[in-house]
Parts: sequence; C-alpha cells; structure tokens
Amino acid sequence: MLLADRDLSSDTDTLAPNAADQAALMAELPAWRHVSDNDSQRLQRRFMFETYAAALAFTATVGDLAMQANYSPVIITASLSVTIIWGSRRENGLQENDFILAAKTDQLYRPT
Repeated sequence: MLLADRDLSSDTDTLAPNAADQAALMAELPAWRHVSDNDSQRLQRRFMFETYAAALAFTATVGDLAMQANYSPVIITASLSVTIIWGSRRENGLQENDFILAAKTDQLYRPT
C-alpha cells in the first residue's frame, strides 16, 4: 500500500519508525528532506507555483488537510513558493503520521 493511501494512526504515542523504517518511508518521498537538529526532526519540502494565487490555494488546501488530521505543520507561503514542514518536537522524533501527511501533501500538489 502506498504511503499516501494509509490511514493516520489515532495513537499519538506510537513509537517513531526506526532508522531502517524511516529510510523505507523516505524512499516514497524523494522530494522531501529529513531535517533534524537538537530538539526536533522534520520533513520539509518546498513547492513552486507560477502564480501567487495558486500558492495561496495550495496553502489553504494543506491547511485543510492539517485541520482534518489535527496537526499543525509549519506552512510558509512566499511569493511563488510554499514550504511545508511536518514534524514533531516529541522525544520520539518523527512519527509515521508525519510521513503519511507528507505523502498526502504530495498528492495535493498540482503545479500550474
């Protein structure tokens, strides 16, 4: 089953995927970067658009996805680009849901 077709887990205490599982999940997200620093891990991707209106529409669509999932990603809309950051500040690091939401975000992207 493709990552984007998976349902989100309602168990917020799920263990983070181990390094091997994360590598397998990242294989389905080639345009995303796995970023980590002292206190967090994130999945980050920049999406490009031909118009500001298209970038704003995508921002709203991803916002709807986030609200349905009860998540709050970082969404940065700047001129013709939108940067999405899914991640967690939890001790466990990235959860499978972060990868699923990144894949679902990819499905929403319609470059103009």
